[in-house]
Amino acid sequence: MAESTVGIFADDLTGALDAGARFPARGLAAFVSISTAIPIGAKGMYQVIALNMDSRRHDERRAREAAIRASSSLRAAGFEPLFNKVDSTLRGHPGLEANAVLGAVKAELMLVAPAFPAQGRTVVDGHLLVRGVPVDQTEVGRDPLSPVPASSVVDLMRSNTGLEVTSIRLDDVRHGPERLAELFERLAASGATAAVLDSESDDDLWNIVVAASRCNRRLLFAGSGGLAGSLANAYGSDLTKKAQGERLARLPYLVVAGSQREIVRAQLETLRRQARARIVEIDGDRLLDAIEGAAERERAIGVATRSIKQGRSTALLLTSQTIGPGAGRAALLSVARDRLVAELGAITSAVIGAGANALVLLGGDTALGILKAIDATGIVLQDEPFPGIPAGIIHGGAMDGAPVITKAGAFGDEETLLHVFEYLSGGRRRR
Repeated sequence: MAESTVGIFADDLTGALDAGARFPARGLAAFVSISTAIPIGAKGMYQVIALNMDSRRHDERRAREAAIRASSSLRAAGFEPLFNKVDSTLRGHPGLEANAVLGAVKAELMLVAPAFPAQGRTVVDGHLLVRGVPVDQTEVGRDPLSPVPASSVVDLMRSNTGLEVTSIRLDDVRHGPERLAELFERLAASGATAAVLDSESDDDLWNIVVAASRCNRRLLFAGSGGLAGSLANAYGSDLTKKAQGERLARLPYLVVAGSQREIVRAQLETLRRQARARIVEIDGDRLLDAIEGAAERERAIGVATRSIKQGRSTALLLTSQTIGPGAGRAALLSVARDRLVAELGAITSAVIGAGANALVLLGGDTALGILKAIDATGIVLQDEPFPGIPAGIIHGGAMDGAPVITKAGAFGDEETLLHVFEYLSGGRRRR
């Protein structure tokens, strides 16, 4: 029987996955549910459960309800401490979901540390930087569906929660765990409920987790995959990783990309050039058209199916002016996005029967839509071959037992997907 350990409630599926991905390498069995439901028997099998609230684009009321539902399920099943996974670029409702459950879980202080140094996300003087640039000045900050209006984590937290938020700067974080634990004690005693912590490195995040373990207060963690990694180090064991060179799946692989990030197209172009992958562009605007939609769907299915049957790895790339940069109102974008994800799911379901042996899913909405379309209930996590990019096995549905790798759209450089293919084929990995 597995002992319940860490419970994660995340604002989207890729967040749940990259938060949970660090634990298997430390000897902790981890399962990610595509919903807020804990599968029957999961408590006895897994030490870490991550639930997907799918709340990033919900309104505040629905986000709060999802957080309360997820955290209550985790706590009732014995998973503690609780970790609220937030987006490493602060899209969605950072702070709101953790604040919604503070009273329910009887937490005295919320520790907010969204830094993810391995992906270039740092917090300095209370501001989130993406590779040194304030987040609101980046492509991610201008996300048409979830824009980030400011780089100040404190201001965003105050706006989302109505709380007075304390900023803990790098000097205090680096004084060491004992001094930091004393600071947590003083803040909780003073009635403070939320603290944003600066972090520029994994060592900074480790100090935060160690300090929390030495504090005699009930704490609630909120952060990204970086903080999750330090929690995994704290609760797991120092294990030798599995042998390199193990083939996880034979070719061909199917990549599904719904993210409109520029880096995604660059990553796929590298796959085309160096791995001979076939890129099948799908015109999302034609898919949305009542007259042309069916023809575009059948064209994409036909081209991709033939490619997979020929043993050639294939990528389905959704393109759209409707939901791309510079598009219109958020409400209309959201409706269009939901319709396109459903179409992408239907296309994927038709293509996998041609013989795809592994899935690579790019973008949180995409990953959730595809897994729903193939009737999967979740992913059993096995590894994190690259920072923020988890690998696991599909649980349930048409590809039950098949390897799957997921990646947030903005993560990685131009060669990231090439390295993912090499990993699936038994090649190199980077930590």
